[in-house]
Amino acid sequence: MASLASLAPLVLMAVSGALLYAKTSSEFFAAPADAGSLSSSVIRLANDLVHRGSGLVSKHISVGAGAYLALAGSLVLTVRGIRQLRRAA
Repeated sequence: MASLASLAPLVLMAVSGALLYAKTSSEFFAAPADAGSLSSSVIRLANDLVHRGSGLVSKHISVGAGAYLALAGSLVLTVRGIRQLRRAA
């Protein structure tokens, strides 16, 4: 059971990455079904502005060495856990 726990860091990083991608790639403002043409246009404009701003910010933010180190560490722990599982079986 302890060797299965070594998968937790990799699973946590994968889930966090998937959630981050899902939250940042979707629309920020949803138009109600009964929205008129003016309110739809305003909501579309707001979404366009937010996406342009997030694109600008994403150019200036990069994944740091800590994230790469955490990924490498979680991969090492996962490989060691799988090896222990195979030895025990």
